[in-house]
Amino acid sequence: HRDLHYPLRRQRQMCIRDRSIEERDHKLHVLEVLESIDLKSLDIEKPLGQPKAACRKISEFSDFNNYEDHKLGAVLDFLLKNYRVFDWRHGYLEIDRTLADNYAFTEIVGRNGIIKGKDISLGFVLLSRDTIYPDHFHKYVDETYINIGKACRINERKLNAGDIGYIARGQVHRIESHSQYPAFLLYSWTGMGNSSMEDNLKFV
Repeated sequence: HRDLHYPLRRQRQMCIRDRSIEERDHKLHVLEVLESIDLKSLDIEKPLGQPKAACRKISEFSDFNNYEDHKLGAVLDFLLKNYRVFDWRHGYLEIDRTLADNYAFTEIVGRNGIIKGKDISLGFVLLSRDTIYPDHFHKYVDETYINIGKACRINERKLNAGDIGYIARGQVHRIESHSQYPAFLLYSWTGMGNSSMEDNLKFV
């Protein structure tokens, strides 16, 4: 089953029950953008950048049991087929070497994405197994993470495959991958305005 939209419709139903209007509206906007993307129509022919060290972990998708039956199988399939041509980045001018070897992100929708967007940045985040992306916050943006891999944690909350987590602007958070397998997340930011991506990446 390669339908991206089925799990997103499930998430839309869950968003209606969110207590915070800001959280609900943010999630619904993100889901609307995701639902508008036709993954099969994206034609990527030449590399947009060089893969980072963490990208070697993408090969571990092949170890997932029946990943084609994953709730977000279409996204996994797209990532597997195209990751070598994405523009993978760290987002920081200075970054710890250990983290640099075990983390990377790429923007699919946004100012520098394959699909241009002004008010949203959306893409993939990779963390090697047993890795902590340390406490940080985003000054101007609200953020969601949709887990497209196996279980990981954002702060104390466990995200299973297909789960969505919301981080309000200014909220300190960290991401932890499992000790046995890497973390693969679909991130999204809204509310950037005229701020740069670098303006919104601040370690505590």
